[in-house]
Amino acid sequence: MREGPDVVWFRNKYSLPPNDPRLLALTDTEIALERELQLWMEDAPLRRCATCDVFTYREICPFCSDSELKAGPTGDPAIDDLLAKKDSGEKVSLADYFVRNEDGSYSGRAFDIENEE
Repeated sequence: MREGPDVVWFRNKYSLPPNDPRLLALTDTEIALERELQLWMEDAPLRRCATCDVFTYREICPFCSDSELKAGPTGDPAIDDLLAKKDSGEKVSLADYFVRNEDGSYSGRAFDIENEE
């Protein structure tokens, strides 16, 4: 019988018994992906594990069980990194975070802004 927090969550979500063939046909990776997608749909912040450098929407790292995962102020690692560098006094270039599109707008990892020139 399969165990673990993701399997328990999956079984509860779909009201499946432990020996359901639909559950047994799934890999652990497929169940973990389903959990990550559910957290993303719930607007959970994206967190970064300081130990293994993995990004996840979970509160605990799925690979090393690091309970010190913290979300940055925006939830987007690139923008949070930019803000941390700026706050520390480090010189930052927005060109590292934004790309000018053919239509004159700028695209970034977390959002798009229109060119106001």
